Amino acid sequence: MSSQAKLIAAVALACAFLLAVLLVAGIVLGSGLEGQEQDLFAALLERRLGAMVMIALFACVFLFLMLRATHEFLVLPPARAAEEASAMLEEPATRLTAQGSSELQALLVAVNRVAEQRQARDRDIEGANPHRQRDGRGRA
Repeated sequence: MSSQAKLIAAVALACAFLLAVLLVAGIVLGSGLEGQEQDLFAALLERRLGAMVMIALFACVFLFLMLRATHEFLVLPPARAAEEASAMLEEPATRLTAQGSSELQALLVAVNRVAEQRQARDRDIEGANPHRQRDGRGRA
């Protein structure tokens, strides 16, 4: 499942949960009423149904904006880092871009240091044995 599909599924689930909570709240409020109070409550809901639908819609839009911001901060940077790490395997001179949370940035810096150490070790090995054949990815 793609990253955007996961975001859409999360928003749909959050909105469904919000609507279920509102529905249960309405049922609980209405169930404690008797006779004339129930009629008054039903009339009130009928008159305010449009406003309640708009409030629920705005709440769903707010949930979408919050989940999208969270998705962009917590999901996309590790996904980009994984793509860059795959590229690093093909081209050893490639380095990961520091992005995302401070914890992720610390991890990416450590991975870059390991890659630099590996590249330096490979250069040392090449210098010690100049006749060694290398493939297209910098490996012997």
